[in-house]
Amino acid sequence: MEGATLQLPKDLVEAAINQHVQIAITQALGGQQKLLAQAVHQVLTQKVDSDGKPGRGYGSDREFITWAVDESLRAAVKRVISEELVKYEDVLRQQISDQLSRKNSPLIKQLAEGVVKGAIDATKNQYSFHVEIKDR
Repeated sequence: MEGATLQLPKDLVEAAINQHVQIAITQALGGQQKLLAQAVHQVLTQKVDSDGKPGRGYGSDREFITWAVDESLRAAVKRVISEELVKYEDVLRQQISDQLSRKNSPLIKQLAEGVVKGAIDATKNQYSFHVEIKDR
């Protein structure tokens, strides 16, 4: 009698091998806890840009954790200020109206200075044109 053979499906064998390789790699790197701690540390300390996206060099000088905390605080403060401003909307409207009706109002002076500065700064922009001359 010839030796018996055992046939196992290829995908079953590959899955078992992959599982053993993953376990061996995890153990070689110090176990799951250490590997997880390293991954979390890497994510939290990764340099990101102003949008929280992984950095590609210039402008990526903040760690993700710093960016995330800043963004959360900024959103919370914005929400609180917006809620408070709604409460005082009528008072603000009345104060602005009163300031605009005064003859020597500092608010009017500031508005005028802002408009003039904006007009002057607008002329400081550089413009470039492409001119193409065609012979007739």
